[in-house]
Amino acid sequence: MKTLLNIGLGLAILTHSYADKNQAKFRPLFDGVTLGGWQAFPASTTSAWSVEDGVIHGESNGGPESYLGYSKEAFGDFELKLEYRFLSEEANSGVQVRSKLPDEKSSRMRGYHVDFGHVGIGHKVLGAWDWHGSPRGDTLVNRGKTVTFSKDGKKTVTDLSGETLKPSDVHKEDWNEVHIIAKGERMHFTINGKKASEVIDQDPKQWIRQGHIGFQLHSGDEMIVQFRNIQIKTQQ
Repeated sequence: MKTLLNIGLGLAILTHSYADKNQAKFRPLFDGVTLGGWQAFPASTTSAWSVEDGVIHGESNGGPESYLGYSKEAFGDFELKLEYRFLSEEANSGVQVRSKLPDEKSSRMRGYHVDFGHVGIGHKVLGAWDWHGSPRGDTLVNRGKTVTFSKDGKKTVTDLSGETLKPSDVHKEDWNEVHIIAKGERMHFTINGKKASEVIDQDPKQWIRQGHIGFQLHSGDEMIVQFRNIQIKTQQ
C-alpha cells in the first residue's frame, strides 16, 4: 500500500510539474507599467496610447488611424491570450497578427487583423478576420465562418461547426477574454470561449507566416479601448 501511495504521489508531482512547465511557456508582452517594446504608428499618434491603472489605454478623439505595435519581436506560430474592453458607446478596434510594421510606403500595419468592431458597425464585423494593407480587401471572413484561400488564390467560405460567437456573448464596457491561435496555414480565435472565425491561407503569393502583433484605434471614431493580461506562447 505504501509503495502504491509513493507511486501515486510521484505521478502527481510529475503531472503538476508538467502542468507548471507547460503554463510557463506563456510569457507576458506587457509589464503593466510601461510600453516598453511597443511603438505607436504613425509616430504622430503616440499620445493616443498610455498605461493607466496597469492596462494599455488607447484613446482617440476621432482622428487618424493609430496602431500600437509590438516592434521588439516578430512571431510565426503562437497562441496569444489577452483581455480587452471598450469604455465608449461605439468603438472599432482589434489585434494585428503576423503583420508587417509600417514603413515609408504605408502608415498601416499590414497583415491579418482580428476585429472587435462594435455591433452595428457592419454585418458580423465583431469576430471577423480582416486584412489590412492588401489588394485582398479589408474583410477576409465574417463572424461564424471559415475562409480558405487555395494555392491559386481561390476563396471558399463555409460555416464554422459547433457553437459560435454571438453579439450577446460579448460584455459591453467590461472585460472580454480573447484567445488567438496561429499555426501554419490556419488561424482562428475565440472571444469568451466562443469560436469567432477562422482563416486557412494556402496562397503563397499573399500569405504572411511571421510578423508583428499590434492593437488598433480606428480612424474617425471617438473611442476608448483597453487591453490587459497580454500573454504569448510560441510554438516549437
